[in-house]
Amino acid sequence: MIDFRTIAAAMSCADEPTFTGNAVIDKNGFLAEKHILAVKEMSRYIKCPCGGDHCADVEEADSPFDSAPKYMAFCGETGIPYEVPRADLLIWQVRLSGIMKLIQREFECREEPSLRCDHLWYLGESGRAIAGRRRQIFFASMITKDVEEALPEGTSQILFLGELHPSPVRKFEDRIFQMHEVMSASGKDYRFDNDLVESRLRKIEGEELPKEAPVPKNAVMKSREDLIGDFLHGRTLEIRDMYWNAIDNEKDFKMPKKPSCQEIADYIKAKTNGTQSPDQATVNRTIKASKNPALKLLWKSITDITFVRDYKRKKRQSSPRVRRETDVEYLESMFGQTAPEPPGSGFHVV
Repeated sequence: MIDFRTIAAAMSCADEPTFTGNAVIDKNGFLAEKHILAVKEMSRYIKCPCGGDHCADVEEADSPFDSAPKYMAFCGETGIPYEVPRADLLIWQVRLSGIMKLIQREFECREEPSLRCDHLWYLGESGRAIAGRRRQIFFASMITKDVEEALPEGTSQILFLGELHPSPVRKFEDRIFQMHEVMSASGKDYRFDNDLVESRLRKIEGEELPKEAPVPKNAVMKSREDLIGDFLHGRTLEIRDMYWNAIDNEKDFKMPKKPSCQEIADYIKAKTNGTQSPDQATVNRTIKASKNPALKLLWKSITDITFVRDYKRKKRQSSPRVRRETDVEYLESMFGQTAPEPPGSGFHVV
């Protein structure tokens, strides 16, 4: 069975190791599905099926009863042909690009991997915090002198390493993680050990990481999605009032531009007194992922003049119904104010 440990063991021998078909038991598993293992070619030379220590040539043979080709291994000692399953002849190659994509997906890296030197790639900056901070992510299939020299100085980078028994590395100290210790796959099951990465980094950087600042008393404690909704609601009300003010003063009204995600991000940072500091990409992702129909409607319609002018606006009351003026109303209009006397005594005019 091929797993990440097996791949790691082979990385010290080849840049992209290969395995024969009979070693890849579950070719439809996770490794093949994610193109970490891919068929390179078919072998024409295998260990002889007779059980001896020699090898046998494989030839393709037509079958009169089946349209699918058959593969025969001919024993060099006895001349006896043995039919060989096609799957046993496949040569599977490890694709490092597939491994790097898994790491990038785990840490939300948005850049394409860039080669720094032979065996070393920069995968980009993590899109989320890892043990309290953003990280620059590197991947090396093996450690060489050139790889160590190409690694940058610093304390925020982390390196994922392919080979099983690497040489010691001076840089990055304990911020190096071997591929097989954090990544595991069996059949279609896959797991990335984020807890191991977080715990090791926090252990070695515990004193370096800034202590979490207390939340200021005047900071608004709301979710990012709620704060975005507050911003859009407030901005829509502002535009609505601007519109009706222009109409009342018989002036032209020009619809403002749609607020940018950066403007919303600045609002959130100010509103939370810095306890939340999303960037514009984070704001955009939050809006797209939101299940709140009110937020979605505001974001979509904030430049729609028909929607904005009537947003949260009370309808004008219809004219009051004409009715006959009562004696009380007549006296009140004539003499000022009336107040009822106790029952039975009529009205007292003030």
